[in-house]
Amino acid sequence: MAKLLNKANISAASYTRQTKNQSSVMKAFKEKEIRFLCACNMISEGWDYPELGILVMARPTLSKVLYLQQVGRGLRKTDTKKNVIVIDVVDEYGAMIKPCLYWRN
Repeated sequence: MAKLLNKANISAASYTRQTKNQSSVMKAFKEKEIRFLCACNMISEGWDYPELGILVMARPTLSKVLYLQQVGRGLRKTDTKKNVIVIDVVDEYGAMIKPCLYWRN
């Protein structure tokens, strides 16, 4: 994702366990030098950045709890943030409103 965004002249960086200088990447994101931070499993829980204004859900997430935690990254209130945009490119919201129980016959 980061490569595609950068190719389109939109500043982005990958943020994975293999990312070198993770603290520098996170600092650049928080200082708005990087517009999009592309992460998977790195900021699902315990990450707090209330100013986050857009989330792009670009991976399948079959756990309702995990999905809500991920969306919750953008739902924190601030004095300056008026809204958050959530773009779900894999339509997980539709999957989340269906029961997760599987019945055996």
